[in-house]
Amino acid sequence: WDDPFTLSGVTSLFTDDLFTPDEALAIYAYIPDMMPVLRVRGINAEGAEEVWYISESGEDGSLMLIPAADVE
Repeated sequence: WDDPFTLSGVTSLFTDDLFTPDEALAIYAYIPDMMPVLRVRGINAEGAEEVWYISESGEDGSLMLIPAADVE
């Protein structure tokens, strides 16, 4: 993130035309304490784009998926 919270240095790490329920994607990354820096973007079954950010809970360290509307 650059101040005031605009995206910079965006890089695609994985793309696929179809992600089936039998597949899994393992992500290993350092998650900073501030704004989430990892984003998952995909097309749902209805054809609409969904964007989620991956963050870490400050309470117990669990992973959270945050809708893009809550971040942007």
